[in-house]
Amino acid sequence: MAHENSDLEVHLPASKSILSRALPLAALKTGTTKLICGALCEDVRAMIGCLRALGVQIDEEQGFLRVHGNGGKFRGQTILDVKNSGTAARFLPPILAFCGGDYVIRLSPQMAKRPMDGLILLQDAGAVIGSMRDARGNVYLHLISDGILNSEFTVDTEKSSQFASGLMLAACAREIPCKIVPNGPLKDSSYLSMTAQLLREFGFSCEQKDGAFEIKNIPSRSENGTEREYFVESDVSAACYFAALSMLLRKKIVLLGVKSDTKQGDFAFLKMLSARGLLLEETKDGLAVDARAVTSFEGFDDDFKDCSDQVLTAAALAPFASSPSLIKNISHIRYQECDRVQAVIENLTKMGVPVKYEAGNLEITPAPIHPCTVQTFGDHRVAMAFSVLARRAAGVEIDDRACVIKTFERFFEELDSIK
Repeated sequence: MAHENSDLEVHLPASKSILSRALPLAALKTGTTKLICGALCEDVRAMIGCLRALGVQIDEEQGFLRVHGNGGKFRGQTILDVKNSGTAARFLPPILAFCGGDYVIRLSPQMAKRPMDGLILLQDAGAVIGSMRDARGNVYLHLISDGILNSEFTVDTEKSSQFASGLMLAACAREIPCKIVPNGPLKDSSYLSMTAQLLREFGFSCEQKDGAFEIKNIPSRSENGTEREYFVESDVSAACYFAALSMLLRKKIVLLGVKSDTKQGDFAFLKMLSARGLLLEETKDGLAVDARAVTSFEGFDDDFKDCSDQVLTAAALAPFASSPSLIKNISHIRYQECDRVQAVIENLTKMGVPVKYEAGNLEITPAPIHPCTVQTFGDHRVAMAFSVLARRAAGVEIDDRACVIKTFERFFEELDSIK
């Protein structure tokens, strides 16, 4: 579809963060939920595969998923393969522990290296969790629970807020109220706000007071035999790479399916770019980003706590800025698919760009880019962010392009369409 005064448009996948929450919430309901969404990614497919293994019927058709909720009456005695999905790995154990039963969860070697400290809370609440590792490095968690009755959990969010979100989702499995108290650097994460909003949109009770969330299931007599619809936004995290590309190539690009009233925290990064000259324009098909008038832009001096997935994108833009960048409050990204701080340091250093990390902040000084091969460490966000940089820097190659399927299967097709 052509857009007046627009150069190009990008087809984005459905929001991984929203779908990874909407799918288990739909499974915990009774009745049918139609999730209207765009393309799926590997992480979402991992969640779908696990829910299907648990006995949840999920029909996939063009443009939507239909989830036949069973009220959390899951089938056990089967292996749930979360692959590399941090959301599935951290959301499913608390949900299954609250519902009760006997389950085995397989973590890939990459996922097994990531923090899973929240499991201790489930053990303290009465769940029995054992683990074993096979010869290929996969870790198998064996979880047995009679159901969780604890009324309150305090969750450490120093390394991730995902387990806190998982407990919030799990609390929807019972009518007894449960209070979730996030504690630590990410206690007011935008992802927790997103989780709370989805709970309410799916008809669960979620009251927030003094930073804590009190949650319970509210049975509905009208659910059986009805179908509810829920629209899933396009992925703003994915959109940010093309907004950055707009800045580097001075293009106007329509980000299809993205709206300014999104519940996704990474929209904060688009606002940072807007402060540096990127024009944001709402259209009927999505958000247009326009950098055609941007001849130069200042470096970053921003807090990235609420959009930490875009630290790498900012690092990819920083060498081209007119002043040094200070990318702040990012210590927790050292515990994601790889140590993302170290990935930035190693790759920018190979390119000849001065970079240093101190006290949770990353400082990058603009400099000409030397040709090199970017090491992705198997991390999709490293690959995507530095692929944007490579469009402005001759001789920069990406060592593992395939890892982007984790969140954006058609990333390179869309990137290559921007000429």
